[in-house]
Amino acid sequence: MKKVTLQIALLSIFLVITDQVSKYWIVQNGFFIKNDGIAFGIDLPMAVILTANIVLLAYVSYLFAQEFNLKNKISQIALAMIIGGGIGNLIDRLMQGYVVDFIFIWSYPAFNLADVYITLGVLLILAFYGRIRGIKKHT
Repeated sequence: MKKVTLQIALLSIFLVITDQVSKYWIVQNGFFIKNDGIAFGIDLPMAVILTANIVLLAYVSYLFAQEFNLKNKISQIALAMIIGGGIGNLIDRLMQGYVVDFIFIWSYPAFNLADVYITLGVLLILAFYGRIRGIKKHT
């Protein structure tokens, strides 16, 4: 299990670094939005946002350890994406008081790589978990 934990940690760190480098670069060279709220710009007190972020990261990690086979690469990647994205946005909130959003698609709210990682991690779990449940129903 130590090897699995190390693999998840290393991928999470890599994702945090790519997120932070992208945000640094875009702040230095481009157009970005300061998002001091949560998803879709919902405004909450910073203490609530920080507490929720930390609690959710801890809960997701616990839930994965209890409910998913962490020896499975898909579970490892999904967990690392959720942790890496969560930590990437948490660093922004702690260091700057807001999250740097810079990806714009049509009129959809702006987002960043950390948001992409979290979303893809959740979608991986939903797709993988749904497939497992579908198999169990037929056996």
